[in-house]
Amino acid sequence: GRSLRYRFTLPAGTALLRITLNWTDAPGPRLRSTLHLTLRAPGVAGEFRGNLWQTAAGRTHLSRPVLLPSPLADAHEDVQPFKQVVLANPAPGVYEVEVAAAFAAYALNQQNLQAFSLVFAGTGPEQVFALPLPAVQGAAVY
Repeated sequence: GRSLRYRFTLPAGTALLRITLNWTDAPGPRLRSTLHLTLRAPGVAGEFRGNLWQTAAGRTHLSRPVLLPSPLADAHEDVQPFKQVVLANPAPGVYEVEVAAAFAAYALNQQNLQAFSLVFAGTGPEQVFALPLPAVQGAAVY
């Protein structure tokens, strides 16, 4: 039932915002230490939840907003030990990210704690290269 909240200011001109949460989990057929990722964005009614994607063709890589109160169909995804929220052309302003634990203590986690990594990445406009790409001159070095 514990949660952590982070706030950050997103600058204008951000073309793509990705927030990724990842953790390790005890072996087994299902998650034992379930974490939920929630993003609250300025000017958006509702919130974004990790791994809930849009269904429109060509936009399935982007997160969809969940209106509150949320119907059961928009519940947090509890299958993967990683969650991601992806927004295209997000508005500038103050964003709030929440990571919430949704599990009880068990034999392998008696302290009821879960370490995780959380990454915020905002990028500028994507560069599209025309095909064919120009030929590379000289020896390739890797």
